[in-house]
Amino acid sequence: MQNEHLEKLSNGLQALENNFSSTPSIGKRLDDDDKAEFERLTMEAKAVIDDELGLLNDFSNRLGSIMRSASGVGPSPGELKTARSILEGADNRIQTKGTRPRLGMAVPGKSSYVGTERITQIKLLPRSKWDFTRLVRLLEEVNITHEHELHMATAMVVRAITDHVPPIFGQPDFARVANNHSGTQSSFKKSTTHLHDSLRNIANSHLHQHIRQSEVLPGPQQVDFKADLDVLLGEIVRLIKP
Repeated sequence: MQNEHLEKLSNGLQALENNFSSTPSIGKRLDDDDKAEFERLTMEAKAVIDDELGLLNDFSNRLGSIMRSASGVGPSPGELKTARSILEGADNRIQTKGTRPRLGMAVPGKSSYVGTERITQIKLLPRSKWDFTRLVRLLEEVNITHEHELHMATAMVVRAITDHVPPIFGQPDFARVANNHSGTQSSFKKSTTHLHDSLRNIANSHLHQHIRQSEVLPGPQQVDFKADLDVLLGEIVRLIKP
């Protein structure tokens, strides 16, 4: 392994392999301290893999499945060995693919849905009244869905963002943000009205559409609300920044 952190975590898992003892009901298992250590090591490993390969990767998904199976009773010897193999496979993939930007950051050669500078601005906003943790996470996640061309998910996440922010504007819902925001400029009203009307209809169609005999999947143009979303986020920054 060339990733030193993953190698250290893999060695930690290997050190647990000789610590199994037989139980009368479920076979060989670790004691409570070693189970806790297994959970710590696999959680750290999953975080490293997610950072390097993104949230939507097979290694993290398989590792997460083992973690769920081992929850409470601890891993079996086979699950422990499989977890180590997953770390080795993930490291090989990272070396082949090259280092990937962290969550929410732009991928070279492809524009992000939300600019990284805008996300940074929101991260730095004071939290005197509002906690922006969830908003930042939603912005990071829409960059992930956009990067992986998950267009239906992109529409759903952008809608979630518009449902999340109305209290910042002193409004109970996004329709009233578009229509009643104090001092609203025509460009802001146009962008937020587009988000409310067009985006909401598109997101609803993907959220609530029953299965049909024939389907057409959305393309990137259908869910391209990047400019309108940035206008909304810029106004949030303007309202909150010191």
